[in-house]
Amino acid sequence: MSVFDLSAPIEPLVGVGPFKLLDNVFSVRRLMLGRFAGTMPDILRQGGWEMALDIPDYIRYSYRDTVHIYSWIYTGLIVQIEVTGAYQGTVQGIGIGSTVRDVQRAFPEVTFDDAIVYVIDLDLHFFIDTDYDFNSLSEVADNRVTAIRIGANHQGLTFNATSLGPTL
Repeated sequence: MSVFDLSAPIEPLVGVGPFKLLDNVFSVRRLMLGRFAGTMPDILRQGGWEMALDIPDYIRYSYRDTVHIYSWIYTGLIVQIEVTGAYQGTVQGIGIGSTVRDVQRAFPEVTFDDAIVYVIDLDLHFFIDTDYDFNSLSEVADNRVTAIRIGANHQGLTFNATSLGPTL
C-alpha cells in the first residue's frame, strides 16, 4: 500500500505530495523506508521502496519505479523529485503520456536539450520518448512525456564554515 497519493499534483519549485523540495530527507525517510538494518550495501529495499547511492552526490529513494526522490548527500536536502511510469499527477495538466505539443501549450517558454524538454525558470524537466537528437520541438511534437522532474536549483546553495548549513 502506498503511503501517499500517486495522483498528487506536481508543483514546480515546491514538491510532489508529502515530499517537498529542500526538506531534509530524514524528516520523511521513516515515512518512506521505516528502519533499514545497519548495513551499507549499494541498494536497500523495503516494501515498495528502494534506496540507492546515485554517484557521486545523491541518494535516490524510489517507490515502485514511479516516484524518485533525490537527496544531496552533503546536506540531506531533497533537491529533485522525478515521477515516471504509472504516476498520474500532473503539472498544469501535463502528465506522463502527454505530448510535447501539450507541453508547449501549457508552457510557451519551454526549451530543449537532448531528450529533455524543460522550463528553466521553474527547474521543470520533461523527459520524452526519443532516441535521436532533434533540432526543433516541431520534430518531436507528437512524442510522449515519459518522466517529469522538478528541482530546487541546488547549485545555488552555498555553505559557510560557521553554519555548516545551506544559505540561499
